[in-house]
Amino acid sequence: MWYLFDESGYIYSGCYRLVDGVLYPFLSNGMWAGTVFTDIVPGSWNGNVYTNEWSGFSITAPDGTVQQNNLDYVMLAGNSVQEFYFMIPGSIGGYVQLYYQDVGALPDITDQQYLSVVALTMANLGLEVSDTGSVSLNGKEYTKISSNLSGALFMDCYFRKVGHYMENLLLVYAVGDREAAAQIVASVR
Repeated sequence: MWYLFDESGYIYSGCYRLVDGVLYPFLSNGMWAGTVFTDIVPGSWNGNVYTNEWSGFSITAPDGTVQQNNLDYVMLAGNSVQEFYFMIPGSIGGYVQLYYQDVGALPDITDQQYLSVVALTMANLGLEVSDTGSVSLNGKEYTKISSNLSGALFMDCYFRKVGHYMENLLLVYAVGDREAAAQIVASVR
């Protein structure tokens, strides 16, 4: 088990740290997640606006949003970097997540092939795909896959290839959150 301490002797936990050009994820208990990312640069929040210059991605979170980072997710999927996670204000369980999935082992994978993998994963989880297609979000082309989770809960995943990563914007929202979810997606730059 490896841990990293700051200059005051406090342990880093629930965050990523860039050390000598290598991005290390540390779990909520402070333990290093056991993986490194050498060619990805994390973005940052400035108020309600999140920007990642490395990938050319920006999004505006609604007022009242509390940005969270659950790095324990990295432990489950060692080749993923979670950029952010936030709850949709006023929602019961609705959230937005941005993560990058390393597809470097499959350098020629297309969005359509990745869509097939996502659809198969959803089927294995017992989820039905309700819609797929190409979507332009402010001039950037994404592939979208959607699922009706329970008749009252929905999931949309927008993804595109950036380097040897798939950038995934995931929204889970209730019927009453549709307008807020649409506004969040419309804010993508």
